Amino acid sequence: MIGLNLKFNDFSSENTSIPMKTDIAQSQRLKIRHFVKSDAEFLLALLNSPRWVEMLGSQDIMTIRNAAQYLKNKILKEYDTRQYGFYLLERKEDQKPIGLCGLTLRDGHSIPDLGFGILPEHEENGYILEASTTILDYIAKTFDIKTIDAFATLPNIPSQHILERLGFSFKEETYHTSFHAWVKHYQLSL
Repeated sequence: MIGLNLKFNDFSSENTSIPMKTDIAQSQRLKIRHFVKSDAEFLLALLNSPRWVEMLGSQDIMTIRNAAQYLKNKILKEYDTRQYGFYLLERKEDQKPIGLCGLTLRDGHSIPDLGFGILPEHEENGYILEASTTILDYIAKTFDIKTIDAFATLPNIPSQHILERLGFSFKEETYHTSFHAWVKHYQLSL
């Protein structure tokens, strides 16, 4: 990860109802928790990892300050407005952040969608399937959400396979303005 030592007091969420590092669930190998402002360095590394950029495009988040602003204005804000969002995935064995997984409600959409990403060195270990299964169970028990969408860019075959293993049904190929790309649209009924 990027070795910067910065303070994040300027980027804290306005909401104080979310305690620091609140765990929402655990799986066999993962602790799943809310993001906190000190996770900006990890987020910067994830959003600029080669696979993320290849499959989702650049987010133009190139500095720790950009990552802190993204964290505040997107991820933490979604906790405040919707009480759900993307969650940080930590390995239990060493408490290292390895990825994110969760729901987001994109502009212009009425159904939240499942999204996930993982650092390259942790790909192909089953962590995303494990985390997604755990988060979908948490969502079903905690929120009154009956349907969840998911989108995978056409070349992102691994994500398409994960969505199918989770029980999502393919709906259509469509152009997704958030991804600026053609995607496969999947849906799951809870």
